[in-house]
Amino acid sequence: MSMPISTPTSHSLAAGGEDVSRFGWCGPVVIAAIAWAGVCCVTIADPDLWGHTLYGLRAQSQDLLLERHDPFSYTAPGSAWTNHEWLAEYVFGMLWRLGGDRGLCWWRNGLMAVVFGVGAWAAHRQRAPLGGQLLLLLYAAICLSAFATYVRPQLATFALFATHLAVLRSHWDRPTRWAWLLPVSMVAWVNMHGGFLAGLGLHVIFCGAAIALAVIGRAESRGRGIHFATICGLTFLATLINPYGVELYSMLWNHLAPHQAVREWEPLWTHLQAPLHYLPFVLLLMALRGSTKWQWIDAIVLGIVAVQACMHLRHGALLTIAIMVLAPAAIADCLSRMFPLIAGRLRVASGPRRLLAAAAPIAAFIAIQVIGGLPIWLSGAYPWRVAVDCHSAAPGVPQRAVDVMQRERMSGNVITSYGWGQYLIWRRFPDNLVAFDGRYRTVYPTQLEQQFLTFFSVNDSSDGASRCDAMLNEYPTAISLLPTESPPAARVRRSSDWIVVYEDEQASLAVRRRREYAQLIRRVERGRIRQPASPRWRVFPSATPAAATTSATTSAPTSAADSGKPKLSAVSAR
Repeated sequence: MSMPISTPTSHSLAAGGEDVSRFGWCGPVVIAAIAWAGVCCVTIADPDLWGHTLYGLRAQSQDLLLERHDPFSYTAPGSAWTNHEWLAEYVFGMLWRLGGDRGLCWWRNGLMAVVFGVGAWAAHRQRAPLGGQLLLLLYAAICLSAFATYVRPQLATFALFATHLAVLRSHWDRPTRWAWLLPVSMVAWVNMHGGFLAGLGLHVIFCGAAIALAVIGRAESRGRGIHFATICGLTFLATLINPYGVELYSMLWNHLAPHQAVREWEPLWTHLQAPLHYLPFVLLLMALRGSTKWQWIDAIVLGIVAVQACMHLRHGALLTIAIMVLAPAAIADCLSRMFPLIAGRLRVASGPRRLLAAAAPIAAFIAIQVIGGLPIWLSGAYPWRVAVDCHSAAPGVPQRAVDVMQRERMSGNVITSYGWGQYLIWRRFPDNLVAFDGRYRTVYPTQLEQQFLTFFSVNDSSDGASRCDAMLNEYPTAISLLPTESPPAARVRRSSDWIVVYEDEQASLAVRRRREYAQLIRRVERGRIRQPASPRWRVFPSATPAAATTSATTSAPTSAADSGKPKLSAVSAR
């Protein structure tokens, strides 16, 4: 029944058993802590963070678990809203009330501590030598930094995916009582993020493999097959404990199956990606081709997760986590084969020399993280604060343009970019409603989605012009807030029906030539609209005191952490 990988062979003892036994838990824990600190040294606001926090605050102020109909858009008013992240948003709202952006930051830090804690446990369990631990955990930190820098519900999937995989893999070797807690944790997971499907997929893989062994006739595998089948069944039933029941699966299928315009959901091969997206596959090849220290169940899990990572960029994080849990010994073995001289010296060197050798990659890792984070820290967004990029189009937000909207009291329906919608909701609801935002297919119908995407991809052809005009005119759009260099912003600038009231290198703000904006237009023509000053990096939620006191959804700040914090009485309006 048992197929333990934790019991070292003579080869593993020769390669690293003595190395590990000398340091015990200390080595993996210290390395994991360094990797965790590197990932968490910079925290940036995801474009949807404003919405996630606001929805949690609104639910609490109205004594609801979630809102079922959309109050924020003018293109799909009152449409059904399948909020599959309601529990994470509820947590965001509570943390924001209790600790401001620091609370949100430490929520991210806590979840990533779980991920690297599981990685340290796996390295210790597989008796991976120090060199393998350094490579795996530090490289994993670099890979995950592309996803874990942002505060978002997806981080719950990272922590729970690592936990479920570690417990299932341990249960595969030797039955453990912890496996029976997995269905309980799934109740929280299914209400926090749609990534619970990845966790359910893990259960199906292990259950199917266990049943296959039992069918083959191995007597020692029958009990394990029953265990995994029971746990898998209970875990599936746990996924039905959500406000939507089985309908949640239908929503997720409609959300994920069609082609996605969001970059994170695109296949790996659609564009030339940043090197970080390819690094997990390098580690995977090292583990599977350069070592014999893995079992067939590990290869199946890693292969399936790798296919998902090829199909969707965001699953690269899950592949990295799977490698951390399943392949520490394999990667360490591969390194010892590739660099036998170095590996031999690491094994036989004295403690101080070994630590000195380990310090070199750690110092390089810290230097990379410091170089990347220093500009943000110098602006006042320290590692324990959530930084906001106020100058770039993505993942930045148009803080200066929205300041102008609040200063000029510009009410009306706004068409803005996909990534700016929820920031605008936070700052301007209910004075302004949006055409589309990051809630995407959980709120907006497919036809509207296609119209919106077409609006942002038009060119100067007559066909493109008609499609652009249809998007602007079929709905009561009064204001446009668009990236300055985007095609629709150029079209709006050339239109005689619109006038640009404010523009900088990031955002272009325009209004229709209507009576309600006559006074504003006269001020623009006389050159009386001044540009707000703003550094590139600010602290979440990036609302200046002047804007915060005039917003319908914010109150006057009492400190940097409170700047732009919504009133609970105000956010429950409408």
